[in-house]
Amino acid sequence: MATHRFNYIVEVESTPPAYLWTGDGPLEYDGKTYLGAGQVLSLPDIKQLINGISERLEISFSGVSEEAMRIAIDDRDTIYLAATRIGRIEFDSDWQIDGDVTWLWYGRADIVTPKSRPSDSGRQRSISIGFSSGDTMRSNPRATFFTDASQRKRSADDAFFSHVGQINAGIVR
Repeated sequence: MATHRFNYIVEVESTPPAYLWTGDGPLEYDGKTYLGAGQVLSLPDIKQLINGISERLEISFSGVSEEAMRIAIDDRDTIYLAATRIGRIEFDSDWQIDGDVTWLWYGRADIVTPKSRPSDSGRQRSISIGFSSGDTMRSNPRATFFTDASQRKRSADDAFFSHVGQINAGIVR
């Protein structure tokens, strides 16, 4: 029976580059040393921007190493808008790397939030990193009303919502 084991890796091309993986201790891969970022607390669905709305996501790691925490604090300014990619790395049943990384997402890092608090077993360190794809800095509001006028502002020849004004409470289409 095959055993499928995987972790995620994050490469942030800051100065110096920050390489993290969702495991304990360092991981050597492709000539790079990935620092252990511990357990992933949150990882939203990852989608790529293709002719759509820019996506923002935030990943939270708990149990990060002291070195990863140092990078999050000292190099925070160089992380802002640094090119980033997130991938999935497979392991065999002996936890040896099995194949190449499958890159799932490309974007930019922006907000880094390091947290450290005392716990019963010493210090508990966590990092949240915000990421963006496309141009999430722009302030173009979404269409807020499903009306013919709103839709025609976006696309003058699109009549998709032209009958919305005829729908009233109690009418079934």
